[in-house]
Amino acid sequence: GNAKTAICLVACTKSLLQVSNKINTIQIDSCVKSSVVVESCVASVDIINCKSVEVQITEWTPMITIDGCAGVIVYLSQRCVDDDISIITSKCSEINIVLPAKTEQEDPVEIPVPEQFETKIRNGKLETTCVAHVGA
Repeated sequence: GNAKTAICLVACTKSLLQVSNKINTIQIDSCVKSSVVVESCVASVDIINCKSVEVQITEWTPMITIDGCAGVIVYLSQRCVDDDISIITSKCSEINIVLPAKTEQEDPVEIPVPEQFETKIRNGKLETTCVAHVGA
């Protein structure tokens, strides 16, 4: 593929999909119990209405959007961590981001994305903060 390619994976169940080379965007839509390995994505990786899906970025993408999903695990490459990837979630539950191990002796670190938020009104503006998971 080349960087102009857009890939759309729709309604995959119990699948393992590998997308090699650099592409523009990938949309993973309504997939269940599937794993997707993406090498490099120029614009974004969009995960929509999925359940129990694992997505691994082996090289780089600047943005991942996760919308209306439950039970998504995203494995990031070190380059994603170093280059300030943006992860945007909406209407989601049980989203976990896995950061790569810093050394061979260490384990990758799995971090849950907050699902609860508290909004207060301060000086006529809304201020929203994450509510930390208790016991996490």
